[in-house]
Amino acid sequence: MINAFRASGVYGYKGIAFALLVCVLYAISDEVHQMFVPGRGPGIKDVLIDSVGATVGIGMYMLIIKMLMIRGIL
Repeated sequence: MINAFRASGVYGYKGIAFALLVCVLYAISDEVHQMFVPGRGPGIKDVLIDSVGATVGIGMYMLIIKMLMIRGIL
């Protein structure tokens, strides 16, 4: 998500916030979908786990981008 926003020209905290928002909304929609799947159910804990994963992924992406910029590759 963060890469898509950066490619669209949305940088910095705004891009991070939008990427995280999209990821959280997707996690919520996935849990709503699971209400209609036999044997599955929605869970707040799953949304939190997915949100933490998105946060870690965005952080790692930003760290890699920063390292590439320092080395002059980007």
